[in-house]
Amino acid sequence: MITSIIFIPDFPPKIHLLRHLSWFLSKSALSTFYQTYILPILDYCDVVWSGITSTNAIKLERLQNYCARIILRRSKLSSATNNRLSLGWRSLQNRRILHIMRIILQCRMGLAPSYLSKLFQPISHSYGIRNSSSDLIIPKYNQQQTSCSFSIQTAKLWNSLPKHIKEYHPASFKTPQAYISHLTKLTTTHLTS
Repeated sequence: MITSIIFIPDFPPKIHLLRHLSWFLSKSALSTFYQTYILPILDYCDVVWSGITSTNAIKLERLQNYCARIILRRSKLSSATNNRLSLGWRSLQNRRILHIMRIILQCRMGLAPSYLSKLFQPISHSYGIRNSSSDLIIPKYNQQQTSCSFSIQTAKLWNSLPKHIKEYHPASFKTPQAYISHLTKLTTTHLTS
């Protein structure tokens, strides 16, 4: 389990630069700056470290909330959820989940490298079991720390989705990316409901 997060050294200055630019730039320009220079740092390899502790996840959300307050020029007492919604942002936790879903879909469609696809094998039985075609095998583990690993967390997350989301057929879409985009939208709807 990841117990601490190491930030790239130039990350805090970018937030300070956003704060200083807030005196001169419009909200849309500040939002573009955030999405171009800060958000990619928060998203970088987020599927690998998605099993972080809740304390670290909260710290990351606070960074995003701080940036939203800077862009909207609001006080600390303003609602973080309302700030994100007014900017059209997802929470970082939801972004991590969507990135994980995309990787699983790419693995299931054969668009990912074989070493990654081997991590997510469907459950198969010789006898009929409900959900066996859409669920993934969860690797066995002995320690609590191992339960936070990428392959285990990802398989558990996929298996927790409703059956109608997991069983869409890619043949009904023109391109694999259209299929992945459609399932991402369904997953987003499921996460926000």
